[in-house]
Amino acid sequence: MVADPDPVMHPAALAKALGDALPADALAVYDGGHTTFWSNDLTPVHEVRTRFHEPGMSHLGYGLPAAIALQTQFPGRPVLNITGDGAFGFTLNELDTARRHRLPVITVVHNNAAWGVIRMGQKAGLGFEIATGLEDTDYAAIARGFGCHGEVVTRAADVAPALQRAIASGLPAVLDCRTRFVPHPAVGAFVGMNKYGFASLTRLDPP
Repeated sequence: MVADPDPVMHPAALAKALGDALPADALAVYDGGHTTFWSNDLTPVHEVRTRFHEPGMSHLGYGLPAAIALQTQFPGRPVLNITGDGAFGFTLNELDTARRHRLPVITVVHNNAAWGVIRMGQKAGLGFEIATGLEDTDYAAIARGFGCHGEVVTRAADVAPALQRAIASGLPAVLDCRTRFVPHPAVGAFVGMNKYGFASLTRLDPP
């Protein structure tokens, strides 16, 4: 693999590092929009019914509740919620539920500080973007505020040791992994749907 000179992780590098680091018996839920593209490609399935992905629309934020449910059913296995930063914001308050019920689910956030696909769709359909920035949120600090384990991860080489520390903590955990937005090769069709939606909005007559 060619070394990546950018100081912020490529999402593929994060997904690959995570796939390599996951324990063999781990269960993983894929949440978010763009994040699921990279996870499905590079975080492999070793056994049936060990990777859970709801690809339909309106699924954002289901990852942490689903991971909590899995952890109650499989208390001896590592359970991960692999999500984007936007999707995580929908239900991150459930860290409190996980901590109160001693359910050590681990959330890995692909944190590119934006609604990346929505921004891409807006630029393609409208020529500009609005309200897609999610900068300056420290999800690891939020996790610690809930009494959970939290770390910021900035390099792919640090993913495996951070995951090991999260598992060893015995607490619900958040690994805030700083990535950049790089369009997945298959994301064009998704952006196309946004484009048609925005085009219809621009044709609405004013009241």
